[in-house]
Amino acid sequence: VVAMTGKRLKGQGSGAMLTNHELGAALPMRRMQADGTVMSRKTIAGAAIAAKNDAEDRAEWLRLLYVAMTRAVNKLILTGTETGAKGEKAVFSQYNAVTAGSFLDWLVSVLANHRDGDALRALYGVHPEKLFEPSSWRVRVYTTGELRQQRSDAGAVRSETEKMLQGHFSPQ
Repeated sequence: VVAMTGKRLKGQGSGAMLTNHELGAALPMRRMQADGTVMSRKTIAGAAIAAKNDAEDRAEWLRLLYVAMTRAVNKLILTGTETGAKGEKAVFSQYNAVTAGSFLDWLVSVLANHRDGDALRALYGVHPEKLFEPSSWRVRVYTTGELRQQRSDAGAVRSETEKMLQGHFSPQ
């Protein structure tokens, strides 16, 4: 099970000082305005370091996703929630791979173009010209209501099981 694939991936951020093991360090340019406020802008060096760090972070995130997904022997279950605008991530491109904000963004882009991705294509309303991959997958999208019902059903089964076992086992 690979859980929480919809969690936002975080970068280094825009702190006061950016560093990179190859490019060095960069501070923002600061200028005092006439009204006494301080204006701060990223320098060219800072922009280069931020771009390099983002690329390295994405490579590491993809490596972690690859490792998690290739450990499955018989079945791989991916879970995640998505709250963004529908349709904008469902057609795979290199742009999506570079701008993805979560593992789920990458997965939706690929799975919507897979021959077994009917559920995602229906959800996002996309119809790619060419479907990829000869492999066979089962892709299922659950709504919040369906998940709540499953949890309710599981709770009812657990409650019935506890009633049946009550009195059969006593603490020692």
